[in-house]
Amino acid sequence: NYTYSLSGGTATAGVDYTVPPTFSNGVTLSGSLTVPTAVSSFTVTVAAISDGSSESSETYNLTIGGLTGVGTISDAGSGVTSITASRTSGPAPLAVHFEANGSNFKDAHAWDFDDAGAGTWSISWRTKETETDGAIVAHVFDTPGTYDVTVGGQTVAITVTDPDTVFSGTNTICVSPTANYTGAPSGSQNQTSLPSSYAGKRVLLHRGESFGSISPLNTDSGFQVGAYGTGADPIVTSVGTGMVSGVSSWTNDWTIMDIDAGNVSISATTYRFLMYRCTADTVNGVSIVDIGSAVGYYYANVSGAETIPWPREIFLVDNTLTGVVNATNEPAVVLMGSFLKSGIMGNSINLATEHTTRIWSASKTFIGHNDL
Repeated sequence: NYTYSLSGGTATAGVDYTVPPTFSNGVTLSGSLTVPTAVSSFTVTVAAISDGSSESSETYNLTIGGLTGVGTISDAGSGVTSITASRTSGPAPLAVHFEANGSNFKDAHAWDFDDAGAGTWSISWRTKETETDGAIVAHVFDTPGTYDVTVGGQTVAITVTDPDTVFSGTNTICVSPTANYTGAPSGSQNQTSLPSSYAGKRVLLHRGESFGSISPLNTDSGFQVGAYGTGADPIVTSVGTGMVSGVSSWTNDWTIMDIDAGNVSISATTYRFLMYRCTADTVNGVSIVDIGSAVGYYYANVSGAETIPWPREIFLVDNTLTGVVNATNEPAVVLMGSFLKSGIMGNSINLATEHTTRIWSASKTFIGHNDL
């Protein structure tokens, strides 16, 4: 009989390798190791556990009769051949959808967004800098800079530009019904009413004040709506966009953030839309937030919508969406819509007569860290 132990090193028993191991030549383990008479050598087989993650090699210590050997578990490789990013540049906050190509879709993947200042999710309390899930993830980059996003030994660079530079001077419009422009960026265009077009602009609403509806044109793109000054988030009646009959164009590449949005109604479709750190609690029909629920109707009935795309790159992040429960069935749903290559993350979505969240259709969409 010989003393035996299998432990130590950087590997974890039951996680990185199976216990007990197996032995050849009739050797058995029952507390101590029993070697049959005339057996001068035998093989100890320690089976590694495949977890699908890309990680460094790990070790364990095998000790028999006072002699110790070190075993090494080498990474078999994640199988990831490349990373597809929905975009690789844009102004902060920049929402990006990522997909690991060439790997088993359901395997665990250790994503690193290279974003040390991202903080933690307020619901799951996990770090926002990494994600250990499947082949589909999403992330919002808040700070200008270059980020090397990695998974499975592959890297894609994301360049985030400064919105103060992108929307410098009169490309930023500050709106205050009371003409209070304290805290407005230098050189901004200041006015008391909302603009008729948002294309290529950053529109900042004065905190603590109320506004009408945010209604960008179906041809508007590349814009942000946010807040300036101090105090409570600015309140708007609603946020909505649709399409014009005969015009094959849809609002795209836009962000609303840090506002009380009332309700959000995107009846037709949109893409590259980020709703970030907003609240919404006003009923509009049967929902609080609607992303493209009528896309099928537009396709079948509206001129110009013959090539209408599904809503895609829709990012709803760190929002509080609250409905009510009542006898009138309003709202029946808090959030409803269709989502292609999108992310629904860190939201509190609560109180509905039927569903807090109703997804009509989705593909390659990451949903996580929410309170539903």
